[in-house]
Amino acid sequence: MPLTTGTWSININGTLAQINIESVDSAGNLTGTLKFSTETTGVSGFWDELSQKVTFFLADQSQAYTGFLFQDRFRMPGLTGSVVFTLAGTYQDFANGSTDRLAFGWYAQIGAA
Repeated sequence: MPLTTGTWSININGTLAQINIESVDSAGNLTGTLKFSTETTGVSGFWDELSQKVTFFLADQSQAYTGFLFQDRFRMPGLTGSVVFTLAGTYQDFANGSTDRLAFGWYAQIGAA
């Protein structure tokens, strides 16, 4: 199942935002933006169709995300569409200043027709 482009609702360790996956080319190169309430940053990464795995990085390289795609019957509030796709995984925050914990959880969802 290909990675759906468009605006996904994302929960990053309890912080809600939107990730817009703008494009995924035939080689799996991914581009987009991550938008918080007051801030937008670019993202780039890779999509592996065979393993259904996404890896992307913030433009400043301060965070690295890895997740896997699956079809879901549960949905975040406000999602529409008859099918819901979910990406879920972990990210590493290299700029959080703590040596105790660098890895955190995230998930994103998008509704499709």
